[in-house]
Amino acid sequence: MISYRPGELACALDGEIREVQRVSGNLSNWEKFPLVFGNEAKAERPWHGTITPMSIESTFTSARDAAARYATGL
Repeated sequence: MISYRPGELACALDGEIREVQRVSGNLSNWEKFPLVFGNEAKAERPWHGTITPMSIESTFTSARDAAARYATGL
């Protein structure tokens, strides 16, 4: 799980926060592009992996929430 809020990027694995980094800047200058998982947008490079359930949310996930979500399989 990767969770972002202004100034902080947190990474969790199996419900446990493994790394927190302080970051500067914001996402206000990002250009609009398709969000692609598993392959490139043109499908030029076949990908043979598995994408497990995922979600994109607008809130930061705390260590407690990450653990609870992992425990319930979310």
